[in-house]
Amino acid sequence: AIFHRAMHSHPVLYRRVHAKHHHNAVVRARDAVRVSALEQLVDVSCSILALKLTGSHPLSRAIHNIVITFLITELHSGYSFPWSFESVVPYGLYLGPTKHVLHHSVNAPYYAKFFAVLECMPSMDVLRVCKHTSRGWSARRA
Repeated sequence: AIFHRAMHSHPVLYRRVHAKHHHNAVVRARDAVRVSALEQLVDVSCSILALKLTGSHPLSRAIHNIVITFLITELHSGYSFPWSFESVVPYGLYLGPTKHVLHHSVNAPYYAKFFAVLECMPSMDVLRVCKHTSRGWSARRA
């Protein structure tokens, strides 16, 4: 979420690193893999580091890769089905395709991939305060 927000906050980073991902106005599943080499390196490195720090079993790592690939593809599918995590996880904790489509259409907010509480982390320019509403978690300026 922090790296993603940084790419949107700094015009040079956005133009040179992240704009490729937002090339289409309409979100498509193939946009999940339309990322720059730097984005891919950061994403994969974070996953590998997390799995190493937790001492994951090789089978757990394989299952993790399958689940993450599914979640990222679902996030970029543009469809929110009744069985989607967005519909199943309570209190709007999971952002899902609906929020990600909004992110792609207006280039903000919802920088976190999956979990809404990450949206409430302090940003680099303003402190965001976490608040739960009837529509889920939202971040507002402090």
